Amino acid sequence: MNTKNKIGLYISTALVLPVISLAASAQYQTYDEKLNEIAINNQQYAGHYRDRNGKFVLNIIKSELSQKGKSVIGEQKKLLSELSSKLNISFTELDENQELSSKRQQDNKTRQSETYRINYVSYSFSQLFDWFYQINDSLLALNHVLLTDISEDTNKITIGVNDITLNKEIIEIIHRANIPLSVINIKSIEPIQDTVSLREEVTPLQGGLQVSMSTGGTCTLGFMARRENGEVGFVTASHCTQFKGQADTTTFSQGNQFLGGVTIEAEIDPTICSNCLIADVAFVALPNDYTYGTDYNAKIYKADSLNSGSLEIRSTGSTRYRNWWNLYVSHADNILGDTIYKTGRTTGTTSTRLIGTCVNYTSGFTQQRCHSEFDNSSAFIEPGDSGSAVIGSTTYSYGRSAAVIGIATASNNTTGFFSNMDSIQEELGVLEVSYRDLN
Repeated sequence: MNTKNKIGLYISTALVLPVISLAASAQYQTYDEKLNEIAINNQQYAGHYRDRNGKFVLNIIKSELSQKGKSVIGEQKKLLSELSSKLNISFTELDENQELSSKRQQDNKTRQSETYRINYVSYSFSQLFDWFYQINDSLLALNHVLLTDISEDTNKITIGVNDITLNKEIIEIIHRANIPLSVINIKSIEPIQDTVSLREEVTPLQGGLQVSMSTGGTCTLGFMARRENGEVGFVTASHCTQFKGQADTTTFSQGNQFLGGVTIEAEIDPTICSNCLIADVAFVALPNDYTYGTDYNAKIYKADSLNSGSLEIRSTGSTRYRNWWNLYVSHADNILGDTIYKTGRTTGTTSTRLIGTCVNYTSGFTQQRCHSEFDNSSAFIEPGDSGSAVIGSTTYSYGRSAAVIGIATASNNTTGFFSNMDSIQEELGVLEVSYRDLN
């Protein structure tokens, strides 16, 4: 999808990760490009997602299976093998009811076995992919088009607009590309924004805490990390700096504590378009003489209740705070329908459902390409939560480990977005994240 406008995220979510090296890929691919590779080798593949009951759904073109004269099971096994190698999902055999049991691998972490089902649909993913990229740039050039997306759960191309009465130009673009209208879903959405707000000081320094910018306002410290050149600091949102998508010298502090300045930031990529970003992120290097303290441990705090708006940190005593502490950066792609969490300085600890995996949206003067989208109808994030770490593969009450999957970037009252880890690594390079003292 694509979206135009601003929304601020300021989340108080701290990230703590076992020491893991995150290498920027030699050949960066968007999520859609990864799925299209699978579709080229498996023409029956039409995407996958998780339904509202949490069950994994694999979309299949039934006609493709019958035309090839091969067994449904045989073709599905071939597809599952491809999914396993590309998306870090390992499947067991199909049973008699054509349901699948599997477990998903994430950076040496294994999820519990799950049950899957097959869903037969009209369009293959390769068809959707080709049609989408024929019209995407033309659609985004229209002022009233705010987002575009290949929606795996509906097996359609979704176009979000801020004025449903101005669809004539959209229809003309679709007709010129000879794309059937039956594959298009046009919906009305509100503007999307990145904004900032204020909150109190919290110590010790950990991911998710409020940080103030020299340019005014506050954002969230996303997660602590060490770069390849030895710099130690934290990741936050680029729009929290003076110039989104450009190198600048914004400095950050927490209360009276100086935290350092931006040393690398996601920048506009003219090879994609004149105002395109693949991630809304920046790295802030801490001063060389900064002392973490003996209790330093990158974590994500938990508010004392989930989805309540509480800003009190959950504790077991006057000095012990509840948190997600066994964190790791996820190299696996997220599944549409997954449950995600964050802790924010504005909204506390919240959870929601992932509803888009490679969405394009416009915020201010920049187009954000291939971001994940989540349901924001229950205020998963609000202004002030920008820069927070988004996590998955966990629970609130008893979850200790969790996968860091991105940085919160923008939202409106119904939908929101975060930069994915692959894109973050592509922009910031190799990172090392640790749950121990980074010195």
